[in-house]
Amino acid sequence: MENVRKDVKENPVATANILSKIFFCWLNPLFRIGYKRRLEEEDMYELLQEDRSEVLGQELQRYWDQEVQKGTKEMRTPGLTKVIIQCYWKSYGVLGIFTFLEEAIKVVQPVFLGEVIQYFETYDPNDTTAFNKTLGYAAGLSICTIGLAVIHHLYFYHVQRAGMKIRVAMCHMIYKKALCLSSSAMGKTTTGQIVNLLSNDVNKFDEVTIFLHYLWVGPLQAAAVVGLLWGEIGPSCLAGMAVLLFLMPTQTMFGRLFSKFRSKTAALTDNRIRTMNEVVSGMRIIKMYAWEKPFAALVSEVRRKEISKIMKSSYLRGLNMASFFCASKIIVFVTFTLYVLLGNTISASRVFVTVSLYTAVRLTVTLFFPSAIEKLFESRVSIKRIQEFLLLDEITKTSTVLLKEEKNDIGVDINDLTCYWDENLDAPTLQNITLSLGSNQLLAVIGPVGAGK
Repeated sequence: MENVRKDVKENPVATANILSKIFFCWLNPLFRIGYKRRLEEEDMYELLQEDRSEVLGQELQRYWDQEVQKGTKEMRTPGLTKVIIQCYWKSYGVLGIFTFLEEAIKVVQPVFLGEVIQYFETYDPNDTTAFNKTLGYAAGLSICTIGLAVIHHLYFYHVQRAGMKIRVAMCHMIYKKALCLSSSAMGKTTTGQIVNLLSNDVNKFDEVTIFLHYLWVGPLQAAAVVGLLWGEIGPSCLAGMAVLLFLMPTQTMFGRLFSKFRSKTAALTDNRIRTMNEVVSGMRIIKMYAWEKPFAALVSEVRRKEISKIMKSSYLRGLNMASFFCASKIIVFVTFTLYVLLGNTISASRVFVTVSLYTAVRLTVTLFFPSAIEKLFESRVSIKRIQEFLLLDEITKTSTVLLKEEKNDIGVDINDLTCYWDENLDAPTLQNITLSLGSNQLLAVIGPVGAGK
């Protein structure tokens, strides 16, 4: 298929150097145009070759075909999750390095900050050794801040790009499958379900790739923070970590509820889209018989059920966010209350280090970690729905090669043909059909509706 636009600009990231890719300098020309005027379609760059739908779809389709063949031999259901992991685990696994470095910097940064504050607490103008050390800590703090900003944006850019690749490849497979469905398979799905798969379900891959690495980085960071806090404020840190550890199983339970609500919402969305398609296609009949109010009530009821499930998911998401914002205050209050009750004295360096460490681990444990669980359970539901669609029957492609020396003038030869419109029916639609047609003959099959043409 030829491109509609002939004047597509070459994507500058294809020729950008390493510094341009790290600091996103290749986007500066686009920013300049956007600063002067509104961006138009002609300002957009051409897609990279590795991001094209054809390339991504064929790659994932190859893994899926191999999994289907293997599942057929082993008499089991092919797993779409396994296929996605096989196709993208290497490229996505490398991005875990960015996550690890970012969270490690967040842990090291408060330590440097505490050393700088401690120097000013015990300030001695004649102690040059301490002054030089503090300069080193300040330099390390600055480097950590710069590194955190660079790594954070690189990580989110690449994980969102990875999610985009999975989404595009999945859309390619769904669209290709929709063009090959058999008549029996068309009765098991609807246009509304296919539209819902392409518009809602595939979007979960964009979201799950952002937080998935925090499932293993979160516990590691929590363990490192506990070790540093133990050396800073002693056993009092366990009180704050207990609050965090209480939130983790709660978030897991919320994740399972998200999965349940997502599954029900998707089914109701399919039903609503199918109902709307039927209403729109039969609008002339509805108008003729003045059925507007009954059908409006029907659509409103279907939409009400869908919104009720969406509202329950929103309530759970609100509880997640509430726990994130409240956790920091509760953790600091419980920790320092116990610290003072144990007879210790609060100092500025201890407060800053403790609060900074808790802030770093709180962001991961109470926001990124539960978001990863939530998106993971939701994506599992979407994968299951897409997998069921991809396993529907396809049109059987058969090609008959006729021997020229034996059947030189015969184009079609049928002997005792028996056909079923639906394999679940008891009686065949056509049976004992024998037919021979020459290559230069024209045949027309006529008859009433349902006769088996």
